[in-house]
Amino acid sequence: MNYIATILFTSGLAASLGYDSGLYTQNSPNDGFAQLVIDRSEEISYEEIRLEAIQDCKNIHPEDVNTELIDQLIEVEKSFNVPSDVRGMLLAAACSESGYNPYAKGDYKFSKSGKKPMAIGLLQMWKWWESTSNGYGIDRTDPIASSKAWMTHIVKKIPKVKRTCRFKSDKAVWVAAWVTAIRKPKKGGRCWEKPLHYKILRKWHKKIHKDRDQQVESGC
Repeated sequence: MNYIATILFTSGLAASLGYDSGLYTQNSPNDGFAQLVIDRSEEISYEEIRLEAIQDCKNIHPEDVNTELIDQLIEVEKSFNVPSDVRGMLLAAACSESGYNPYAKGDYKFSKSGKKPMAIGLLQMWKWWESTSNGYGIDRTDPIASSKAWMTHIVKKIPKVKRTCRFKSDKAVWVAAWVTAIRKPKKGGRCWEKPLHYKILRKWHKKIHKDRDQQVESGC
């Protein structure tokens, strides 16, 4: 259940605190005091997502994360106006697929020899992404180009998902478009499926809400 917890602080302390999402100050009728309001219902911010993406990706140690790349990926995702409920989807996918490694190689088992990597890059894309005829004409080792192509591919699925699934919420539409874009076509669509990346994203979002709750309880 969403709620608002209000904690009284001196105006000097309140002014020194900052929180991009879920926290703001307002005047109090009591002289010398300001109210610090933590609203659990506020949208999750990219600052909060950034922290989770760096600290909680099991495929890479936090000290080895390229934070500049993380920031670039955030800017890519922002440009697609992703709903707050799936904010961080690009980072969750990159974490899951490669541990944020633009040169990662995988899916060897799908090659005839079993020794050739079929998937390349940050998002483990196959060769067709490089095609200019039926793909996006990208260099799979370019993390920005591949991220933009990946997001574009998902967005292209949204109209079809809306027609097929008839979901009312933006979150449901985006999750269905997400899984539809990254898996092979399926008769009847994939309305009720979720990508494996989504499990990581949900974990990050839950951790953010938990941290907000702890701030309220501790008065921090």
